[in-house]
Amino acid sequence: LPALTATCQNWAPTASVDLAMGDVPAPKSDGVRSNLPTDTKASRERSKQGAADRQLMLQIQSGDDSAFAGFYRRFAPGLFSMIYQILQDQKEAEDVLQEAFVAMWTKASSYDSDRSGPFTWAVMISRNKAIDRLRSRQRRLRATEAAAAEFAVASAEGEKRAGELRGKGG
Repeated sequence: LPALTATCQNWAPTASVDLAMGDVPAPKSDGVRSNLPTDTKASRERSKQGAADRQLMLQIQSGDDSAFAGFYRRFAPGLFSMIYQILQDQKEAEDVLQEAFVAMWTKASSYDSDRSGPFTWAVMISRNKAIDRLRSRQRRLRATEAAAAEFAVASAEGEKRAGELRGKGG
């Protein structure tokens, strides 16, 4: 993981990023997108990239940390954009992105190319981490609000009791 740490530190998530990480088929004249490739050259390029991504995953599964650094460089911008859209906080999105890549490294052996492509697999891990963080943030907020309400009640009761004691002592 040293290569990942160095890669994480050198990557700046300030550029705008295309979440799709590839070409989207052009709309038909009626405005409906076609799933059929409109350009066979673009289709071949996507197919080649998919094969390269699957090969990258095989290398990662064998413990190749330089392959993982390449995986990070390829997918981190799109994943960061997705995580940021969920959390709306850059610092938290950066933290979750790193947590997601650590999880991907440790779970690489669980990747199954018959179930999804590498990017889809990475999206699911990252999305789940982002949602977990969002839920955690909401739980902390509710706990803080409950504690503040409890403190307010205790303070009011303490003031009332202090007033009663002052009234008896005078």
